[in-house]
Amino acid sequence: MAEPTPLPDPAAAGPDPALLDRFAPFYDLEYGDYDADLDFFRNAAAQAAPGPGRPARVLELACGSGRVLLALARAGHHCTGVDIAPAMLALARERAARAGQRAGIQLVEARIEALPAGLGPFDLALCALNSFAYLPTQDAQIAMLTGVQPRLRPGGRLILDLSPVDADGPFPANGELIHQGTWARPDGGTVLKFVSGLWDPVAQQQHVHWVYDEVDAAGQIRRTIIPQTIRYTYRWEAQLLLERAGFHLAALYGSYECDPYTAGAARLIVVGQRDG
Repeated sequence: MAEPTPLPDPAAAGPDPALLDRFAPFYDLEYGDYDADLDFFRNAAAQAAPGPGRPARVLELACGSGRVLLALARAGHHCTGVDIAPAMLALARERAARAGQRAGIQLVEARIEALPAGLGPFDLALCALNSFAYLPTQDAQIAMLTGVQPRLRPGGRLILDLSPVDADGPFPANGELIHQGTWARPDGGTVLKFVSGLWDPVAQQQHVHWVYDEVDAAGQIRRTIIPQTIRYTYRWEAQLLLERAGFHLAALYGSYECDPYTAGAARLIVVGQRDG
């Protein structure tokens, strides 16, 4: 009989902060003004608040440059953001300072699958824009969920905003290189983004390379390449992961407008509620 395949070590499974720091100078070019999800999260925070007119205590996992966190702080909620990348947290501090919201936001440098002691209790935890997928193994994802659960008050909720994956896997899946965007810079330069990816359906992982070409006004190019592994989670797997971590499925949506999740949905938004 063949020996069973050993499970991955969750302690070694998380993302590399150095790679995410490499991503930081380009992140807000692509996502800084993204607001399609903000009303959804504002409504979720208002519903999670302990009483009418009272602020919610919100934990954002993989908060990045603070886009969602700042929107919730502006709405009056008490916000804590956790991220592993120091450069991302520096952007979040700058964003909060510019908006005069620094006092309303706590930022913590830590792995989301190994949260430090002393956080919580929270009314709501969230992981936006497929950030849960940066945990590239199921073990790491379970570690995050089981770490968040006791930091929520009884009845508190966790929202995972996931990108759905169809039968053919995420695009790009076969090593093709695609142009994903072009942005102008105030100094007259331009940033072009390309992405290449390979899909491993057994591991449910997409191995991607993000390629950023910075072209200055004189036409000189500086290239930054960022490899990353992204793990996709399917609808029923997500529910089982929540249940294993002590949540029950409270809601399931296919869009930020709370449409039902169906085949071809734009998002897979999974809402878990803490039991007990």
